Amino acid sequence: MPKPADAVCAFDMEQLATVFDGRFKEQKSPESIWTPVADEAVPNPRPGGCAVPGSRFNSSTAFPDEMLTFVKTHPLMDEAVPFLGQGPWIVKTMVRYQLNKMVVDTNAGPYGNRTVLFLGSSRGTILKFLVVPDRDSTSSNGNVFLEELEAYNPEK
Repeated sequence: MPKPADAVCAFDMEQLATVFDGRFKEQKSPESIWTPVADEAVPNPRPGGCAVPGSRFNSSTAFPDEMLTFVKTHPLMDEAVPFLGQGPWIVKTMVRYQLNKMVVDTNAGPYGNRTVLFLGSSRGTILKFLVVPDRDSTSSNGNVFLEELEAYNPEK
């Protein structure tokens, strides 16, 4: 039986944007494999863009039905977004709660040069971690658990 666990992974926003600007995936039938969607089959405006005030689509309610239907039927991108490092930055197993919120302070410490993660749980507990980057890359190799705070207890 698998153990309950939560994990935190990190991603490069430029790589994420590149993948989302790439090709969509589709499955022609439940028995077929997922294949890339041809560029000419993607509606215009391209799904994934934002409504911009002053433009033709100044609100998300102005998007054409064709685009919204395409998004519903094509939930996957062709490429995966690679995560930073060799695996999750933080893994918590056998906890009494689910981690469900995250706040990142990228200017922590006396010199503003540290990153601290605050992970909130379903039981009102906050876990605080210091992110320790690997000097050779943008990955993190040894994050430090700093403290566990009980912000509130919903059972009380």
